[in-house]
Amino acid sequence: MPETWNLTTDKNQRIIRRERVIFDFPKLYHALKAWAKPHQYELVEKAFEEKVKSTGKQYVIQLEYARKFTEFVKSEISVEIVIKDMMDVMLQDNPHTLNKGNIELVITSKMIMDYKDNFQKSPFLKALRNRICFQWLEILQDFTKV
Repeated sequence: MPETWNLTTDKNQRIIRRERVIFDFPKLYHALKAWAKPHQYELVEKAFEEKVKSTGKQYVIQLEYARKFTEFVKSEISVEIVIKDMMDVMLQDNPHTLNKGNIELVITSKMIMDYKDNFQKSPFLKALRNRICFQWLEILQDFTKV
């Protein structure tokens, strides 16, 4: 069975950000999708829902990023964006139409060790897997020190 380590430090294992902001929706959406390629992640768009309500448009977008570092280690990042009460706005100093609304961004990330279950086939391989997991944990702790 693969071993999973959550990489976020929040007690719920996720990062949540809520804001009422003015933003450019097409640019935000493009930036979220474009992030994957230069960082060598595969991207799957799990959901894209749009609803029009009397208070404005609402969107729910779910993106899943995955990257295999080795045949043993894989990283997964889940991003959910919920936009409520989105309306178009025009600013005096900007000729483009922007958007104003409530945005909730939820990010969850985890590292999965032995995601193919290759190291479960014998006691020797299980012991080797534990050693590799320990080494990756040391690397992550060194990497995240401030």
